[in-house]
Amino acid sequence: MKFATRSDIDAHVMHSGRHAGMSWLFDALETNRAILDDHFSLCGEQHARYFLRFRAFALDRTAIAGAVDLLAAEIPGGPKAPTRILCPESAGFELGRALSRRLALPIAVLAVDRTRRPVPRLVTGQLDPDDKVLLVNDIITTGQALVTMSRFVTSVGGQVRHIAVFATQGDAARSFAGRNDVPVSHLVHTHWPLYAADACPLCREGGAPLPAAEFN
Repeated sequence: MKFATRSDIDAHVMHSGRHAGMSWLFDALETNRAILDDHFSLCGEQHARYFLRFRAFALDRTAIAGAVDLLAAEIPGGPKAPTRILCPESAGFELGRALSRRLALPIAVLAVDRTRRPVPRLVTGQLDPDDKVLLVNDIITTGQALVTMSRFVTSVGGQVRHIAVFATQGDAARSFAGRNDVPVSHLVHTHWPLYAADACPLCREGGAPLPAAEFN
């Protein structure tokens, strides 16, 4: 397994622009080998050369604490404050648990299927009618996880008030926010190419892709 170099990271990852002095975060991505460099198959029949392994980043206590502080500062207080966090039991759980502790909010966790996508079934915690929910995940790629999570909130009578993720890829986060009038907080944006499975140049070079779900 190869890992992205600092030059790879600088070329394909940018910060959200809302925070100054973010070099420590990029250092942590490199030091903790959080971005894999190989050939991966993603959910949604897409392939990519790189994959962000958030669990590796989250093992760095200093780095995850810094990330949580930045995200927590963007979560509204007062009447708009969330009353509960909802996250999946995949890698997004690490961020959800850390934000739960930082914001002193109860947490509910959705089960995931064999591809590590969330499914509408709680494995721990609860959602109550009228809960104002903060959705948390590690990365938004296609936005399908957000759709599943938000529909589950609606099904129990709750309301999604805010979304917090470590990273976004492409336009899925902005599109979801625009369609649902829900703000999205993120720290970095990854912009490496995603390829349709039947038009993947990595496949033409030979070798089957690794299922990204195995690293989530």
